[in-house]
Amino acid sequence: MNAPSSSELRTPNSVPLILGVNGIRSDGSRNTDLLLGELRLHGHGVLDFDYGRVNFFTARRVARQKAIGHRLREVSKPGDHVVAHSYGCLVTLRAMQTGARFGHVWLFAPAMDSDFTFPWSAAQRITIVHCKTDLALVGGSLLWRHAFGNMGRFGYQGPYDHRIRNIAVEPRFLAHSAYFKGQELSHWGELIDRDLRAPSPERTAGISACG
Repeated sequence: MNAPSSSELRTPNSVPLILGVNGIRSDGSRNTDLLLGELRLHGHGVLDFDYGRVNFFTARRVARQKAIGHRLREVSKPGDHVVAHSYGCLVTLRAMQTGARFGHVWLFAPAMDSDFTFPWSAAQRITIVHCKTDLALVGGSLLWRHAFGNMGRFGYQGPYDHRIRNIAVEPRFLAHSAYFKGQELSHWGELIDRDLRAPSPERTAGISACG
């Protein structure tokens, strides 16, 4: 799916969009773009934030992360929502650290340290979807002096933050991208849609993820 550009969707009174932020070595066509397609079917405006492909070595550079995060902040409007995957979650955090103000942020398999904290003004709600058998995150988490970590395996483990909800999925094979396949893709589309339509701040809670 090729999501519409910002200019195609933005109007003076535009409702919040859902921005998709893919991971490294990906253009999102096999992960976040598919989820944006599901959400578009539910009636939401969506925008594919395509920052181009980066490899593992350039992705480690904090300056590169911040540069992409700055672009995400510029593309977004206050109150926009985000669905991000893997490295895209770290990019989303960098955008939040540079002043982005999102609504609900969904982080799937975030490739970042489990104790990273999120600026208070940067998001109304944050949902972290993780799986302990996500082996794609193991290698990066073992390296030192970098921001990659195990949040995508064990969820958020930092100081208490009432905005954050961890959703652990059942262990499975090839867990890193399984969220965007088959019935599970539909499951997340329905859950996000229900979450965004629920009255704030009492949004959907206690829903178990499908395995």
